[in-house]
Amino acid sequence: MVQRRTVLGAAGVGITGGLAGCSELSDFIMDGEAEFDAHPAYVPKNSLPNEFRIVNLEKYEIEEDVLDRDIRINAWMTEHAKKVEVEIGEESFEGDLVQFLSLSLPEADIGVDDALPIADSSPEEILNELEERYEDASKYGYDYEKVDEDKKEVLGQTVTVGRFRLDPDWDDVIDEDPEDVFGVEDPDVVLLLSETVNNEGDHVLGAGAYPSVDEEEHREIYEELNVANLESEIESMFEKVEHPVNQEEIENEIEG
Repeated sequence: MVQRRTVLGAAGVGITGGLAGCSELSDFIMDGEAEFDAHPAYVPKNSLPNEFRIVNLEKYEIEEDVLDRDIRINAWMTEHAKKVEVEIGEESFEGDLVQFLSLSLPEADIGVDDALPIADSSPEEILNELEERYEDASKYGYDYEKVDEDKKEVLGQTVTVGRFRLDPDWDDVIDEDPEDVFGVEDPDVVLLLSETVNNEGDHVLGAGAYPSVDEEEHREIYEELNVANLESEIESMFEKVEHPVNQEEIENEIEG
């Protein structure tokens, strides 16, 4: 049995660190230290699609030294996942193939402008920012092309959700040859990424990912993965994100 690690795990860290790191703090003169804290966001257990669960809540402390002054930004990432079983020939595969992340970063307003200038960024601009910040963007799964976009409600606000097709390095994802697992040499990962929503002093966004193959070319694995249903489930989660949420409330719902 091949054990799956994560599709979005490293990517989520990349988004969080990348967005927090793309600040314009060097434009401002500040005295002493400044610290900005976000509140967690998540999709509650009773709102999750069938077989999804909350698997992790992590706080990221990002420190920046700007003009010899210490800036500390505390962000949160909640990971939701669905375990999927795949059987192709004699191979079987089980793991968290489908993931949804709820990310929150503080609105680091220091009196002149937001220190995290992402509120007006499109999903594509967010990914472009990551590409510019990381020499090896593919290590975060962001060797990508945009497919299309749609409108979704997140925390009562209408935002653009971009759909991207990623070409991840599967050596960093599973221990076996992907062709032995999926019956496909290099399956894609579809990423859905929202614009940020400004809510209660934080920037909140959602990101979901699931494996996908061409329906006509690889019908067996397409049906085995139930790709059409996976996409529908991920899309539904954007509208179910809640924020702000108490840390302990989320931790009590983590199933691991």
